[in-house]
Amino acid sequence: MVTKVGAIVILVALAAAGGQPDTQKVTVSVLAVQATNEGRAARDNAPPAENKPKRSDTNSLLRQGFAPGLRNAPKPKHANNGDARYFEPGLDGIRDAVASLNFDTYKKVKSETATAAFGSETAMRITDRYTLRMTPLDKDSHGRLRVRVAVDEISLRNGDSKTMTAVETTSAIAPNKYLVIGGRLPLDEGQLVILVSAQ
Repeated sequence: MVTKVGAIVILVALAAAGGQPDTQKVTVSVLAVQATNEGRAARDNAPPAENKPKRSDTNSLLRQGFAPGLRNAPKPKHANNGDARYFEPGLDGIRDAVASLNFDTYKKVKSETATAAFGSETAMRITDRYTLRMTPLDKDSHGRLRVRVAVDEISLRNGDSKTMTAVETTSAIAPNKYLVIGGRLPLDEGQLVILVSAQ
């Protein structure tokens, strides 16, 4: 026999289980950059032609204070400890995040900040060709935000415009870190790389 109180408890539990998603919100920052490989490292590390010694014998190199393979060999003269990559002003903060990518030049395409609700999809137009869709799912005890992200690409085929999903994944964003998406999203020049951070 079910009492009125028991029936009310069951109805409340069912309503909570199928009710609205968590309304907690998170602030998401998106930075889109154009990444190209312009051969900066090879260009910057090549010794100037006029400074090349006529003979490269070990004795003359030792007299100069260095020789190939020795620890005191001169280091490339860059402000970033020999890192020949170029980052447009304002992008220096992504240097570590994109270290594993095989590009040497980064230029800003767009940056945007949005407030996203857990369980709700937020879409951000990155370029005329690409749109980022993101759904915050949950946050763990260490502050890592689990998100489902997708990048939609508009392509022209036979004169018709067609939207397809170029990238789709579920991943986590650690506090003060970036989720890096891209490297295979072509632009007119180079590739689109999208960096997402959350607070």
